[in-house]
Amino acid sequence: MQAFTPEHVKLLGLAAIFGAVSVAAYVLLRTHSERVTIRSGLSDALSNPMIADSRSLIMEIPFLQRIMGPSARRIAALIYRFGPRTMSERTSKRLVLAGLADRLDPDSLFALSAALPLALGALLLAYSQVASVSPLLWAFVPAAVIFPKLWLTSKVEARQREIKLALPDTLDLLTIALEAGLGFDAALARVVGANRGPLSDEFYRLLQEVRIGIRRQEALKGLANRTEVPDLDQFITAVNQADVFGISIGKVLRIQAHELRQKRSQYAEERAAKTPVKLLFPLILCIFPALFTVLVGPAAITIMDNLFTTL
Repeated sequence: MQAFTPEHVKLLGLAAIFGAVSVAAYVLLRTHSERVTIRSGLSDALSNPMIADSRSLIMEIPFLQRIMGPSARRIAALIYRFGPRTMSERTSKRLVLAGLADRLDPDSLFALSAALPLALGALLLAYSQVASVSPLLWAFVPAAVIFPKLWLTSKVEARQREIKLALPDTLDLLTIALEAGLGFDAALARVVGANRGPLSDEFYRLLQEVRIGIRRQEALKGLANRTEVPDLDQFITAVNQADVFGISIGKVLRIQAHELRQKRSQYAEERAAKTPVKLLFPLILCIFPALFTVLVGPAAITIMDNLFTTL
């Protein structure tokens, strides 16, 4: 068998190069033809009025939502893979309780939780090139993961507290409207028109659900699930029992409003009793050191002067 000579190796190399160039040319030409076909198809599709209208609607979406939305969904999908299965459901529930379900979704919140530490770390790293950064600030980088969750929790608590404080006055207005001869739905609509706030928004949604055919008991149950306020749950239970047993709703609501006013007074007294305890730490950390310096400082200086003079 004849051995390979350098001339044979050169020929094989040229053949391999020719084959690679041919394959590359074929791939490029095929890709170019596919692009031309896709572009012609897109131009034909965009000439369709219905598709053009849908494209214009898509372009009306805010830039950040169009660009960052897919990235947020990818990051959230990665978090869902390693996190609990009920993470998305629990976050959706918290967003509903906070009244932010129509403006924020769980994917965006998880993406913000993942991106905030990176952004804070990059900011501190850039600042460290100019000046020194305290190690305490670097500790905030991993802690920034929970900042969106803390913010959401504060929103939920603030909304529930606002509903709790607005409920007695709302029930008073509702009782007056019912005793004036209005039906429950009409009285509730009058209350919604007279007040503003999260409780009125929830009552307005309740009326809309009843008008589209949902039973009142189911609509009230949905209201309880969207708020999770114990005082409002008692009101819903009283209304349902009045419907079942045929009791006058006005009398039931008057009793409920009286009890809720007493609870609100007790809640105000409880917050007032906690005020001295909450003021203790600011006094110790901020006011007492300055006061001590002003009162004892001159005497301490005089004592030190006399002591050094004596020595």
